[in-house]
Amino acid sequence: NIEVGYSTASNDYLINMSRLIIHLSGDYTSSTARTQFEELLKLFAPETMGEAQKRFMDEAKEIERFSVWLELIICFEVVALFNRQD
Repeated sequence: NIEVGYSTASNDYLINMSRLIIHLSGDYTSSTARTQFEELLKLFAPETMGEAQKRFMDEAKEIERFSVWLELIICFEVVALFNRQD
């Protein structure tokens, strides 16, 4: 385990870690969310891992589920456009 405090981390390190956390938690697609969340969970303290893991995996499941629905909706819309008779 690595413990980082304000007095032990450089500003550059804190900035880079902040960017990594923001990227992993907020810049994903339905195909990358689960992997990115798993990578992010490696940064959590063991005592908070369980709750964080549940939240992130629930979120990944919703993102993946929404993606499937969105793809179906788009397919139906495309079919409807092709079948439209003006």
